[in-house]
Amino acid sequence: MDVDKISFNGTVLDILEDISKADFVAIDFEFSGVTRNKPTSLGRNKQTLQERYEQVKIAAEKFHIPQAGLTCAFRPDSHDGTWRLRTYNLLLSPILDEDLDVERDFSFQSGAVQFLQRVDFALETSLSHGIPYLSRPEQIQAHTQAAIRADTSSIADIQLDATDVEALAFVQRVRDAAVIFNKRNHTPGAQLVIDSRAFGTDDSTTTELKHELTGFDKRLIHQLVRAEFTALRSFSRSTSIIVERSDAAREKKKRDERSRRAASRITEHVGFRWVVEALFQGGSIKDMDLRSTAVNREGAPQIYDFYDTVGRHKRIMKKLEAGRPVLVGHNLFTDLMYLYASFIGTLPDTVEGFAAEMGASFPLVVDTKYMGTHNCGSINPASSLEQLDKWLLDEMPKPKIALDEGFEKYLTQANYHEAGFDSYLTARVMIRLAARLNEGQVAAFDEDFWKEYGSQLRIFGTFEGAMKI
Repeated sequence: MDVDKISFNGTVLDILEDISKADFVAIDFEFSGVTRNKPTSLGRNKQTLQERYEQVKIAAEKFHIPQAGLTCAFRPDSHDGTWRLRTYNLLLSPILDEDLDVERDFSFQSGAVQFLQRVDFALETSLSHGIPYLSRPEQIQAHTQAAIRADTSSIADIQLDATDVEALAFVQRVRDAAVIFNKRNHTPGAQLVIDSRAFGTDDSTTTELKHELTGFDKRLIHQLVRAEFTALRSFSRSTSIIVERSDAAREKKKRDERSRRAASRITEHVGFRWVVEALFQGGSIKDMDLRSTAVNREGAPQIYDFYDTVGRHKRIMKKLEAGRPVLVGHNLFTDLMYLYASFIGTLPDTVEGFAAEMGASFPLVVDTKYMGTHNCGSINPASSLEQLDKWLLDEMPKPKIALDEGFEKYLTQANYHEAGFDSYLTARVMIRLAARLNEGQVAAFDEDFWKEYGSQLRIFGTFEGAMKI
């Protein structure tokens, strides 16, 4: 199922529910750039794990993910032993709404762009139609910026020089008028209107002062009221400033409403990261704005039962809290590094720190590249995803695998290097390879079989060859 920014809000609860119920989730990503293997400083052909990790870390923190594939796999619950798959192919956009006051730099690598063009992936489509997202640090930054905007005390004061006689005189006239207004006008709705630099003067002798307020003039008035008249408030009109008595309860209500709108706008832009939070142990989807999900896949509003939606959301959270699904990938080392850098936070400095972080983030990870190349002796087996899948189609016609209704796109389309399709292949390889290595049966994930094949990442070109997490 293809998902973009129009269809995401109407689909996100389905995705989260599928993740919460899945036995495992296979992932695959396309990248706007990748690491280029460089010779080691000692001229060796191989690298240490730390050297490779540092290389990929630089790329993961520089480039982004324009497309993500997720395939949720469900163990057979019927007598025919058929595994059910539900695949989502999601476009992602790195562009942030400028109203968030959060800047994001992103890059494209010419080689990666050429590769994506060869497989008919249009990067411009991901930019214009991709699902937005905020990483955890970016969300914190957005809230910080919103608080700064709401805090008028953070506005820098204008310091007038003693030689600026005209501006000082203008401020004094406004001050004098505000003092009188503050003493005499306690009627709700009473206002002091300041619409000219000539305010408070004798027009016949100050014709040179007759002009509309400038932005500088308005800032001086706001600064004066804010600093010296706590019982009053000021607000701008197109050509004037209005000063009126402040209503504490009303002002608090307005501040609360502005804060609520700002928080809602930030939550809306979390976007695809809600899906990532569902994959990570300790991740939370609690603060989702469920009202935004009251749309269909075309983005059109639809009638929905809010309490049913709240109940569904709570059931998803409860299921996720009981345990995250196993995470599966092919060449998973790179995918995990990009996933973490793009949505969670800064990657640890050491490969040991990264391994510890991944071990705490997932109950079990399975790298099908490791599974397909483990204990092969001197044999050099095919390790590409496409090669493994074709070999297993002949070797292991069972277990049966079926795509659920509504997810049949890849029954007739072999879209290699489309993230959704590659995640589907990864799930298929996982099921058939696990069965082949275990006498025709896919072992339950708490069985000893996975002590040998689980939580190991294959990393060719390194001395170690693999990394345990």
